[in-house]
Amino acid sequence: MTVFGLAWALVGVSGLTGSVPGRVVGYVLAAIVAMVVAVAALRSPPGGTPRQALSRNPGRDFVLVNLAQTVLILVAVVVFVRVDRPVLIAPAACVVVGLHFLPLARIFGIPLYVSTGAILLVAGVLGFALFAAGASAVLVTVGFAAAVTLWGTSLLLPRYG
Repeated sequence: MTVFGLAWALVGVSGLTGSVPGRVVGYVLAAIVAMVVAVAALRSPPGGTPRQALSRNPGRDFVLVNLAQTVLILVAVVVFVRVDRPVLIAPAACVVVGLHFLPLARIFGIPLYVSTGAILLVAGVLGFALFAAGASAVLVTVGFAAAVTLWGTSLLLPRYG
């Protein structure tokens, strides 16, 4: 989860205007934050919040959900590249990633994933709204919102034993 947060932070940094050295600093800072989050999450003692998986075959269901996510993101990439709106790939991917967390919450019995999914959905929809309003902060907003959400989830996840 922390690595995916880093990927989203890199999307956010790529949307910043300014000099190349400034963006390089952003990329380095994002990597440092990701490492700090990963270490903190790994050092967190397991919590006592019980998990109640509602899937008989969580491994299979996980693969199916992620396969559907991958296909939908690839479709979004193709569609938005063909209509010459590549900036909309990030909001579309964020919506898809948010949606994929909803069944994962049930599959693995982790209610935190419902919040994660909802926040990512809102971030993706906000990205579309910003684009429609002519704002230039689509990648910055979606990328950093998704990064912070996934990093927060990484830090909270150890509570589920």
